[in-house]
Amino acid sequence: MLPLLDSDHIQDQDYYKVRPASDDSIPKEEGLTQEALFQNTTDSFNQLMSVSMGQIESWPLELQLKHYNQLGYAALVNQEEAISDEGYRRAIMISESNGEVWEMLDNYVDYSGLKLFIGDLPSSQELADKAELLLMSFPRANYKAYQKCRVGYLQIAYYNHSKAHEYFIDALRLMDSLESLDLKDRYYQILIYSGLGAIHSRNRSHQLAAKSYQKAYEIANKYGISSQIAITCLNLSNGYLQNEQWDLAEEILTERIDLLEPTDSAVRAGMLANLGYCRMQKGAFLVASRLFNEAKTVYKGLPGDQIENLFKIERWLAMLSMNIKTFDSARDHFKKAFKLAEKIKGFKALSTIYKDISDYYKTVEDYKSAFEYAALYNEAIQNYHEEVSDQKRYELEIKYETEQKEKEAELLKLQAAKLQLKALRAQMNPHFIYNALNAIQHFISSRRDKDAATYLAKFAVLMRKSLDYSDKEYISLEDEVAFIRDYLEINQKLRFEESLSYSIHVQESIEDDLIGLPSMIIQPYVENAIEHGIRLKPDGHIEISFIQTDEAHVLCSIEDNGIGRTAALEHKAAREDYPSYESRGTNITEQRLQLINKTNQKSLFVKTIDLYDEGEKPIGTRVEIRIPVITIKS
Repeated sequence: MLPLLDSDHIQDQDYYKVRPASDDSIPKEEGLTQEALFQNTTDSFNQLMSVSMGQIESWPLELQLKHYNQLGYAALVNQEEAISDEGYRRAIMISESNGEVWEMLDNYVDYSGLKLFIGDLPSSQELADKAELLLMSFPRANYKAYQKCRVGYLQIAYYNHSKAHEYFIDALRLMDSLESLDLKDRYYQILIYSGLGAIHSRNRSHQLAAKSYQKAYEIANKYGISSQIAITCLNLSNGYLQNEQWDLAEEILTERIDLLEPTDSAVRAGMLANLGYCRMQKGAFLVASRLFNEAKTVYKGLPGDQIENLFKIERWLAMLSMNIKTFDSARDHFKKAFKLAEKIKGFKALSTIYKDISDYYKTVEDYKSAFEYAALYNEAIQNYHEEVSDQKRYELEIKYETEQKEKEAELLKLQAAKLQLKALRAQMNPHFIYNALNAIQHFISSRRDKDAATYLAKFAVLMRKSLDYSDKEYISLEDEVAFIRDYLEINQKLRFEESLSYSIHVQESIEDDLIGLPSMIIQPYVENAIEHGIRLKPDGHIEISFIQTDEAHVLCSIEDNGIGRTAALEHKAAREDYPSYESRGTNITEQRLQLINKTNQKSLFVKTIDLYDEGEKPIGTRVEIRIPVITIKS
């Protein structure tokens, strides 16, 4: 009944093409403001495109990142999908290597939206999953809402409307929990309500669809989100037309159509068509005819496939001609609609036009032709019903495949959670806990109350950190180092009575409070060095270092001066009283790293190196762990 807007018009663009600069240059210190970006997107796009690559590369990385993210959004709104893709791609490269967590989240959810818009569902899903993984460790209500909004639209694409509805409702609840909303939050609010409207419309709940579209339009209008005002107005007019609320549809279309941006050609065509339909329903046939023909002219000038839209315009023009009894004109428009219907995939349009032409011939009393087209209609409608059944089967298959993939993803998350729980259980060797508590008890019985209180407090803090960090996917390198230092100090003072020494070095260029790594990765290897390396030595020493090998990885080296792995195995085999402790923690940690590698697609390794002196005598062991890292905000 209503015109469909075709968004499949990606064109090759030269990203590096410098456009004429506008009067206002981009402030190099801060980039465009939210108000400029969201409320005047066309001018913002021209400003962003007026900057040369040489200029951009001379900026600080923080400003480059902001520029490319803003370009991604502004280019998409201005129907420059290739430029948008390039902008977001560059923004993600910078944010993953030098940005903060929130900047990574920004780019993941925004780029996910572009990929969904151009039909690249796997990439869109992958980006949404990356955002979800980060949000597990760095939860923030507005970013959770953004991510759920994107997944909601993905579920619509997967034909899982009930699940899409759940995601949109969850996203709205998260938005409602915010004390204040900025323009980007409002932008996503609009997307959420628009998604709900689309679901209600597909479920033929037209009143609910209109309410959701109205909410989206009100937010866009109130806060001046220029990219969304026109499209939400068109959606709302569709909702009103589906409810046969001609006056309401006409009112909003009339007040908005002359305010459209030049880039809103597709929306203008839809508005003209809808306004024409309203006027036709109200008997203003001449005005309706003019509006339909204006819409047709705009549709013909649009890129991409506009056949379905043109088919509907020709059909409506034929219906209008029937109403004013200009039957020759009606016949001509039906013929044009029929030729367009033949080019449309499937039998829906054909069955519709066959029925219309049969009714036309019945009206002009050509019953033979009416009978022939009625027969064609019956054949086409049967094919259409079969097509609908096939489509439903296809949708069920897609839905099933999607749910299976989601189950696999959930299984990976469950495996990660189980491994974290196992890591927690295996984190502290019972011998360590027993010896530490036994030493504290000795302080108490020896009336060394100050020492007892000091180390009991340190032990309690260590246990608390162990519990706290086990719930987090990532912690800062600073926190990881502090945890290891506390662990080694308690071992040094309480278990080894100063016979253990250690040193921890972090490369000076590393900002350890801003680098995030998977939580509690290092401790199992340190514990392994103690139990299997230096436990039997009177002068045991452990040296730990952290070096950043590239923008996405840190190399941790754990070196001990112990007896070596071969001697440790011999001691274990020869002595019944040798502790039966096995390296459960390191095994579980390696499984965690493999799982992170599987989900993040980042390379990592754990390498164990036996150390020997010049005479090939074992002098210790070094473990090297290449760990994927992210940038976090302290």
